Amino acid sequence: MYSYNSNKERITMTYKAKDLRSSNYYIGESRNKILINGCFDIIHRGHINLIRSATSLLADCELWVAMNSDASVSTRKPGRPINCQEDRIYVLSNIKGVDAIVIFDTEKELAELVRVIR
Repeated sequence: MYSYNSNKERITMTYKAKDLRSSNYYIGESRNKILINGCFDIIHRGHINLIRSATSLLADCELWVAMNSDASVSTRKPGRPINCQEDRIYVLSNIKGVDAIVIFDTEKELAELVRVIR
């Protein structure tokens, strides 16, 4: 698990998808959750618009970002990622509104994440 202090008011938590299945992590039910996913290799306007749109959907919600791992990106896009997963985590964690980042390697792990946070 990684955590980065993106500003003095909050900490964005980062998990590996496979770890969320263990009893060490509790996904609380107190807030609505919105899940978006992608590689987020080179952050661009479309990524920022996606994050802004997602956070505007519901008041008092948590925004969870499912991010492809380096291994997952390289199988989908040869020669990528340009930015390593730790750098992508750092950038995402510093975008206002991102509450949690989950790294996944496979589509099966992404599907499991969707099931876990419902």
